[in-house]
Formats: sequence, C-alpha cells, structure tokens
Amino acid sequence: MAERILIADDDAVQRRLLENMVQRCGYEAITVDSGDAAMARLIDPEAAAIDALVLDLMMPGLDG
Repeated sequence: MAERILIADDDAVQRRLLENMVQRCGYEAITVDSGDAAMARLIDPEAAAIDALVLDLMMPGLDG
C-alpha cells in the first residue's frame, strides 16, 4: 500500500500539479480545496491515515 499525502490548496491548478507529481513519485494523493476540508479529513475516524501533508500557506478561512 502506498503512503498517503494530503494536498490542501485552494488553487485548482496548483492542486492538480501537486497531485500529479505525488502520484508519479508512487504515493497516493488525496486533495482538498480548503483548510477546513483538510481538518475534516484529518479528524475523520472512518478515513485512512494520512502520512504527510502539503499545505498552501494562504487560503481563505483556515490556512496552512
């Protein structure tokens, strides 16, 4: 099983570029479009564990 990397970025183009790069390196990419969505994914007891995070530092609402 590949390690999971959570990508949180409000810019769809940047999110897609990071997702492609992560997948090419052999990891599973999970993407969200906000800091709130990232937090929800991280605390979801039903979701698989996240091994690493890539966070945008400037997003509306909750940011990196």
